[in-house]
Amino acid sequence: MEPIQNEGSLDRAARGLFALVFLTLGIAKSRSLVGKLFIGLGILLGVTAATGTCPAYLATGVDTRETCTLDKLKQRLGR
Repeated sequence: MEPIQNEGSLDRAARGLFALVFLTLGIAKSRSLVGKLFIGLGILLGVTAATGTCPAYLATGVDTRETCTLDKLKQRLGR
């Protein structure tokens, strides 16, 4: 069974970038509690970026894979 993907490419790229930033900061401060939290957050973001699945998105029904076109945006805004 394939995992359910609910992250778009921009979302995944942003998560990957933030994962690197948090891991770098966490490793630099690894002896402190904040450093350990940054490492944990970096790992979480890295895993969700790699798999394309966010458990919080699953729980709330969010899906960022949908492409946003001008027509869809106008439809959502009711114009």
